[in-house]
Amino acid sequence: MRALTLGLAILVELAALAAYAVWPLGWEVPVGLRLLGAVACAGAVAFIWAAFAAPKARRRLPPRKRVALKATVFSGAALALVAAEDRGLAVAFALAATLQMVLAMRTGEL
Repeated sequence: MRALTLGLAILVELAALAAYAVWPLGWEVPVGLRLLGAVACAGAVAFIWAAFAAPKARRRLPPRKRVALKATVFSGAALALVAAEDRGLAVAFALAATLQMVLAMRTGEL
């Protein structure tokens, strides 16, 4: 069960980064700004995650605050997919993220 939980966690985390990177690509701005937005959005989320939620983070948040951060990041990723006009993928992502969070809480991996 632990391997399933951790495997799903890494997939959901990578999918969240991808969602944040896809969202700016639909902006009505020059291509260079879209690419910059994609890198900046995904990079900002990756930085916050690495600083406060990653297992080896120097300033890892306590469990309750970490759950809130993860839920916020995952919710934002689902909203980014909605903004990118891919509602089906947003729903699938939200379900996968919810499943991962529930499994992680039940197995103590959070």
